[in-house]
Amino acid sequence: MESLLGLPFWYGAIGLIVLTGVFTVLGGMKGVMTLSAIQTPILIAGSFLVLFLGLNVLGNGSIGEGWTAMMDYARTLNVGEDGVAYGTNHMFHFETGDPLYDDYPGFWVFIGAAIIGFWYWCTDQHIVQRVLGQQRGESNEVVMKRARRGSIAAGYFKLLPVFMFLIPGMVAAALAARPDSGFSLENPDTAFGAMVKFVLPAGVKGIVTIGFISALVASLAAFFNSCATLFTEDFYKPKFKNLSDLLNLNDYKLGFCDFIGPRPCRLQFFLYLLTFPSSIFTRYEPGNSLFTSSKIFESFSTSPDFSTT
Repeated sequence: MESLLGLPFWYGAIGLIVLTGVFTVLGGMKGVMTLSAIQTPILIAGSFLVLFLGLNVLGNGSIGEGWTAMMDYARTLNVGEDGVAYGTNHMFHFETGDPLYDDYPGFWVFIGAAIIGFWYWCTDQHIVQRVLGQQRGESNEVVMKRARRGSIAAGYFKLLPVFMFLIPGMVAAALAARPDSGFSLENPDTAFGAMVKFVLPAGVKGIVTIGFISALVASLAAFFNSCATLFTEDFYKPKFKNLSDLLNLNDYKLGFCDFIGPRPCRLQFFLYLLTFPSSIFTRYEPGNSLFTSSKIFESFSTSPDFSTT
């Protein structure tokens, strides 16, 4: 939002959280699903426009030439102490002289990504609640059939972010390296927003911006809704029987151990407490981007979550 609308980071973040909270209370899970269905095609179409128009600009009117220029620039990056450019155009880094080897050590990246993938796609409430959403009076057989089809479709759709976000970021880096391109990129976290402002025409730029903000609101709203569901179903209902939908919270109070749940949840909670300091103090670097910092913490926190689940 800072790169698209010019809002300071914290103003935009706090405003987005407040907006999402109001939307979640008023719309619930149905509002989340409706908003996702509306914004998804807008975001996909806009992101592919950014991709093709960015390649077109990079290639001086040719998308093919733009792709070649992007890959050539990627091969010149990631220079080691031996003076060799190992490149950033591949996922696995097997050579110890590669500066990215410590962060992405060869095939172990695939194993670590699999653990994170199993945690997110198979156990995270954010995903499970969407997959197993059930309308009133709907049979379990219908729900499971839709869940299977939706999961398979989502697996194919998950390939799209490579072309929607990853490659446009590589195009942005290649454009920023050209002094005559007129494109500048001071913060890597703002690459997508900077590309939207640089390559899209005014009308399309506004539509894509709305789609991008709607995607953020839908994702946060689904997270808030999932947290509320987990708290109600796993903590409140087991503690207080025969609850009505309308209740006075002052009549129902939970202790600390009640709040963090039964014994398996308590084990998971204390594993989180052990991994959080290590993720902060052993891997934190001031120069890391927001995405890198979040993934570092995620890599430490998902292992106890996946193992206890």
